Amino acid sequence: DSLVVLCIAQGLEAEAEEAMRETARVQPGHWVHSGLSWNDLTPGMIAAFVEGSREVLGRAPMLALERHLVSLAQLELRLGRLDDAEAHLERAMHEPADDLRRAEQAFHLGLVREAKADFEGAREAFDRASGEPVFRASVAYRRGRIAEAEGRAREALDLFQAALRLEPRNVFLALECGRVARGLGEWKVAEEALNWAIVVAPSDVRPRADLVRTLLAAGERHRAAGVVEAMRKVWGRTPEVVALEGDLSRAGPAR
Repeated sequence: DSLVVLCIAQGLEAEAEEAMRETARVQPGHWVHSGLSWNDLTPGMIAAFVEGSREVLGRAPMLALERHLVSLAQLELRLGRLDDAEAHLERAMHEPADDLRRAEQAFHLGLVREAKADFEGAREAFDRASGEPVFRASVAYRRGRIAEAEGRAREALDLFQAALRLEPRNVFLALECGRVARGLGEWKVAEEALNWAIVVAPSDVRPRADLVRTLLAAGERHRAAGVVEAMRKVWGRTPEVVALEGDLSRAGPAR
């Protein structure tokens, strides 16, 4: 892992990819590699890890085959190789595993099928994953995303709210509730979700910015201006604040 990071820092792309293949051969479980920042790696680097991991599939004594397949599926999903990811997960489901790992397999299978727009298959997989409490909030959110994609925004909002009740300190879920409620014109619901996010994460600019957008959409320009002024006092005229000032200037008369 250290060699991968060093080669990337030196701009040695080919050498970095070969080091990535080797580190995958040694330990194919990508989550074990804490020295690698998976969200920052290029698709080419991730593909190199997958290549090395595939080479030792079924021949990695320190990693159960079921875990190996789930790791591969997660990386294939990142790369957009949805058929491969689905095949790995379906194979993993035939390997010995406890209930929690079965739920994890099902959850990732749901993500893959959602990405393939196989919404019925995704719902079926998410239903299986929801048998374990640790996945229930994520399942509610993903089912909400599917409902929204199918044009059922009211149902999506209900599901996002259910997810937020399960994880009340999850700012992202509160923002999603606010976004969908705003789209439905349910201003009070949107405000409540965003005000809650402000309480949970007072240093996060996003809930206040979305509150301004919600108030403007509701025609509450005067209140929106008050929120922008409060933001200006705390953060100054950041690019976000300047953009919101522009939104204010284009809004209709205050009321």
